[in-house]
Amino acid sequence: MIDERAEARKRAEETFRDAEPEGPDPFANNGEQTPKQDYTDDELKELTEKTNEYYKFDDQDFPQAMDSQAFYGIADEIIKIIEPEAESSLEAILSQFLVAFGNVIGRGPYKFQSAPHHLNEFCVLAGATSFGRKGTAWYAIENLLGCLSQSWLAERIRDGFPSGESIIHAVRDPRTIKTKKGQEQDPGVTDKRLLILEEEFSQFLTTAARAGNTLSSMIRKAWDAKTYLHNEGKISPEKATGAHISLTGHITRNELLKVIQEIENQNGFSNRILWIATYRRKIIPEPKPINWKEDHCDIVQRLLEIIETFESRDKTELRWSTEGSVAWAKFYRSSKDVGTGILGSIIARSVATLKD
Repeated sequence: MIDERAEARKRAEETFRDAEPEGPDPFANNGEQTPKQDYTDDELKELTEKTNEYYKFDDQDFPQAMDSQAFYGIADEIIKIIEPEAESSLEAILSQFLVAFGNVIGRGPYKFQSAPHHLNEFCVLAGATSFGRKGTAWYAIENLLGCLSQSWLAERIRDGFPSGESIIHAVRDPRTIKTKKGQEQDPGVTDKRLLILEEEFSQFLTTAARAGNTLSSMIRKAWDAKTYLHNEGKISPEKATGAHISLTGHITRNELLKVIQEIENQNGFSNRILWIATYRRKIIPEPKPINWKEDHCDIVQRLLEIIETFESRDKTELRWSTEGSVAWAKFYRSSKDVGTGILGSIIARSVATLKD
C-alpha cells in the first residue's frame, strides 16, 4: 500500500515545502484592513526573527506515510473499497471515518487514562494547498455513514458555531425559560451526539481568536468529555449533560500558520487535535459512486452490529492489549522530549491535558 503511494507523496512533499500564500491574507484582523504599525527597522527585524524561530520545524519534509499496521480490521476493508474512487490520501479517509464513526457510536465506550477518555476525537486535515482534497476524503465516507443512521447524518453534523454558548445550545438539556409572559418549557436535545464539521477551519480559528469569545475554551472542555457543560447566561442559562462532541476540520498549511494563535498552542487547544497532513494522491475526473447498501451490504451490517453492541450496554471500558500498552508507553516517553518552537509548546501540554 505504501509503495504505491510513493510518487504521489513525493509530489505532495514538494508542494508542502514550496507552497506560497495564495493571494493577500484574508484572515488578518478578521477580514479588515490591518492597521499600520509604526515599527522601527530594528523592531521589525526582531519580530521577524522571533516569528521565524517560533514556526521553525526541525524537518520541513512531508510526514512519512502511516505504517500499513494503521490500516486494519473493518476500517481497512472500507478504505480499500473507497481507494479506487478517491483522490485524497488514505490517512485523510481513515482519520475522518474513525472520528465520525466514534461519534455515531456515542459516549458509552471509554478508556480510563488518568481520566475517562471517550470516542469523541478531534482531527484537522492540513493540505499543502487547496488541492489537498480534504473535502473529497469526507464525501467518500459520508454516504456510508448515512446508511448507518440517516437521522445522525441529517441532524447531528453542524458547523459555523459563533461561540461556546452555541455549542452547548446544540446539545442542551430540558430547561425552563423565563419570558415576559411567564415561563416556557424548552424540551432540549435528546441526542447528545454532535460532530462539528468545519470545512473552513481557518474561519473557526479566526472566530475563536476574537476577544471575549468562548469557542476555544468550550472546545477544550468538549474534548475532555466533561459530564456537565454550562452556559451561565443571565436570562436563560443552559446545561448539557453527557454531551458527545467530536470535531473534524479542513485547512491549508498556509492558512493554519496565518491564523493559529500562539496562545492556542500553549493552552491545550492544539494538543487536543490530531493534525493530519494530507495531499492529492491521484486525479480522478469522474469518480464512481459507491452503493454501500447493494454492493457492500456486509460492511453496513457489521457496522450496525458494532453500534448495537455498544448501545446495549450502559458503559464499556476499553483496555490496552499487552502489545498496545508497551507501544503506548514507549511513545509516551519519547514525546516528552518536546524541544522548542511551535511543536514544543503544543506537546508540552500533553501531561496537563490529562488532569484538566
